[in-house]
Amino acid sequence: MRKIFLILSTADYDAELWTNKQHIARRLADEFDVVYVNSIGLRSPKFSKSDISRVTKRIFRRPTGPAKTARPANLRVVNPMVFPWHSSFLFKNINKLLLQIQVKKIVNSITSQAILWTFTPVTYGIEKYFDQTFYHLVDLLHTVEGVSPNLILENEARLLGNVDAAVASSKGVMNHLGKYQIKTTLLWENVADVSLFQSNSMETREDRVVYFGNLSTSKIDFEILNSIGRSGFKLLLVGPVGIDGTEIPDMRRLLDRSNVTVLGPVTQDQMAKMCATSKIGIIPYLLNSHTAGIFPMKTFEYLAAGLEVVSTNLSSLEELTIERLSFAEAKNFSEIVERKMKHYTPPSHSFIQNLSSNSWEYRVKQIVDLVDGTNNVGGV
Repeated sequence: MRKIFLILSTADYDAELWTNKQHIARRLADEFDVVYVNSIGLRSPKFSKSDISRVTKRIFRRPTGPAKTARPANLRVVNPMVFPWHSSFLFKNINKLLLQIQVKKIVNSITSQAILWTFTPVTYGIEKYFDQTFYHLVDLLHTVEGVSPNLILENEARLLGNVDAAVASSKGVMNHLGKYQIKTTLLWENVADVSLFQSNSMETREDRVVYFGNLSTSKIDFEILNSIGRSGFKLLLVGPVGIDGTEIPDMRRLLDRSNVTVLGPVTQDQMAKMCATSKIGIIPYLLNSHTAGIFPMKTFEYLAAGLEVVSTNLSSLEELTIERLSFAEAKNFSEIVERKMKHYTPPSHSFIQNLSSNSWEYRVKQIVDLVDGTNNVGGV
């Protein structure tokens, strides 16, 4: 029987910056029917101009129109019929009714085996309509700024008693899931679009440092960025600024430096080409309760592109013994970057080839094997 995957996401498919959810959905759709449900909005809205605008757009958004990125024929994107007040008794009951009606209609329209692959524990009980349910946790959601910890933890406790397996994207997430009684828990650390980044890895490079990703005060140590800016090296920062609605005073100091370039989000193709002409990729993350659960997807993107990678001592990375991945404290981060820049050499062919198991294609194979009940799924 043909399978259909319903992916309940924490990010919209056409988001400016793609993460696990979109990559997995697009590749699953090469073989299966996929229904991708955009984010239900976990952050509690505040009475601010930005939040009011965000909530209004979410509530009154139209059905998803033409894709910003090419979609496979088997991929359907839908907007969830929910209000972004998940802790309210009133809206909780309204949301449960609306989402269950919406999902039941989708499931009843198919004769395939229905698989729920959810990135959020706030499912409003829709798992009862599916043959199998899997919880894929890529962040410690209860530590995300603006998200109610009780909302996440209470829903996780409920959901995890009803899943066929749970998947953790980092050791920090794995330790968190270990608090629950789960039949199967797997450690699947984040991977990358290896072939895309490999294809550009032998371009001519300049002495440039790059960072790709969200620029937010809850995750980034901006003093590290400023120290690299002061060093005189070209620094390229690419991604959304203040996506969580917070102001970033340190951005002004960066923007004032002639050797620092700050761009908005770019496509994966553009990102790969920018990496291919640089030498150092950085992961200048703060060490806090939120980043304790993050395994940066950019790690293997940087490595596949042939960059030397310098990161703060993230718990998800520090036990890895990967060539070209170095660690630094905030106080000597710029010094390590300078040293790696001075002694940069292109990656060996064997190093690039050995990254093939860290690809989305391999990850999707693991998902299919897990759903089919085979043993080739890896993890713990």
